[in-house]
Amino acid sequence: MATDSSVYDSYTLAGMNAAQGLLNKSTAAYPTYTPSQAQSPAQASYMQYTPTAPMAQLNAPNYEIKAQPAQAWNQWQPQQGLMGGDYDKLQNAIATPGAAAATSAYNQGTLNLADAMGGRGLYGSSIAQNQQREALDKVYQQNMANNAANAAVQRYGMQQADIQQLQGLMSTQNTQQNAYNQAARSQDLTQENQMNQFNAQNMATGIDQNKSAATFNLANAENQNTFNANKLNWDQTQAQNQINWQNNQGYEKYLYDQAANAYANQSDEALYNRALALGGLGNTSSTAASNYQLAQQQLSAQQQAAANANSSANTASYLGAAGLLGSAAMKYFA
Repeated sequence: MATDSSVYDSYTLAGMNAAQGLLNKSTAAYPTYTPSQAQSPAQASYMQYTPTAPMAQLNAPNYEIKAQPAQAWNQWQPQQGLMGGDYDKLQNAIATPGAAAATSAYNQGTLNLADAMGGRGLYGSSIAQNQQREALDKVYQQNMANNAANAAVQRYGMQQADIQQLQGLMSTQNTQQNAYNQAARSQDLTQENQMNQFNAQNMATGIDQNKSAATFNLANAENQNTFNANKLNWDQTQAQNQINWQNNQGYEKYLYDQAANAYANQSDEALYNRALALGGLGNTSSTAASNYQLAQQQLSAQQQAAANANSSANTASYLGAAGLLGSAAMKYFA
């Protein structure tokens, strides 16, 4: 049976040729993959911990003796009125001139009496003996006795004066010694009191220093703990940012591959529809285009959600670290 020709055959042929040309035409290349976060998150080293400068050591004042030590007491040496205290020699010295004078007068009187009595022929008589006894011997003995008594009176008078002076000096010495002992003891008590005050002050200073050191060490330990906690959070945040970045890169590649597959399928389906349309059997209302558009929208929405989540996590971590540092600073300076 012969095929009837039509006036539209030429148009049909032209359309078939044009469709065949479109069928052989290659589809546009899918764009290369470009991640939304091509660069990894910046990594920063956490600041080094600097401990607070230690408290300056306080020095307790050195003990200083205010009371002057007493001078050595010079023992009193009694002054003797006579060299060596030899009053016998003094008495002899006083009596010797008088005794010598009396003896000399006695001897001279004896000679004179002998001459007088001898001239008269009375030498050796009772008259001469009586004259010798009464005028010479008795006077001589009386002079010797008076001379000895006078020497003794002068000796004992000087000795008594020396004794009284010695007693007075010893009494004064005892009074001065007692006053000296009282002053020295008072100075000793003053020094002991000052030493006790110094020991008490030194002990109080040591207690204050220990309290200050304990307070400082406690504050420094708390600062160290706060620093360690902040650094732990910082390191965890840095590591998590890297993990999130790698996860987002992998997920974006997955979404990209899905979109690329959808694009390829849509291109194949479009070519397939072209071939069917060329034969008069194709359905140009395929859902491939709408599926491709839907895949593109999903890819864009997922990329934006991932970017927002990563940005929120970074912001929260940085704000958290800053908050910990701020609270530590407020606590330290409070």
